[in-house]
Amino acid sequence: MDVDNSPAENKMASAWGRKRPNILITGTPGTGKTTTAATVANFLGFRHICVGELVVKNKLFTEYDAEFDTHVPDEDKVNAMRWLIESEYFFCLL
Repeated sequence: MDVDNSPAENKMASAWGRKRPNILITGTPGTGKTTTAATVANFLGFRHICVGELVVKNKLFTEYDAEFDTHVPDEDKVNAMRWLIESEYFFCLL
């Protein structure tokens, strides 16, 4: 039996033809996702992109949730902007 000892990073990325995987960090607003994502991206040499900021800037939301003080992303609109996503992007969802 052959064993594939290549790094998991390469296995995940190659499945989509990318060099590196995208990493998504999600959670409740105000829990430190942006800080954590920026730290991890810096450590790995990835580019950090905050999807929450893109959602607001490009009006890719369906509504504003006052209880959680956040915009609710419209997944169809966000998906339509996939051209922004390149192989070396690192994401932080708000």
